[in-house]
Amino acid sequence: MSNAPSSVEDRSSRLIVDARAALLRVARPLVLPLRVFAFWTAVVVPAFYFHALYHGFWPRFVLLVCVHAVALLLGRNHNRG
Repeated sequence: MSNAPSSVEDRSSRLIVDARAALLRVARPLVLPLRVFAFWTAVVVPAFYFHALYHGFWPRFVLLVCVHAVALLLGRNHNRG
């Protein structure tokens, strides 16, 4: 018995690598605008906290906190040299 991978396994692993490379080619141009948008969303969203709290919109406040958390995660690497 041989320990070498079969040609089917080799072709499937190459197919996976090719599919990943194609996905990265498509996704890369979208990453920068998404990071910019997320960064500025993270900057602006806290300005609406007071309005939501003052008027008693608790569900909206919770939504704003969630949006802020996601925006912080997505925009954290924006403009980092």
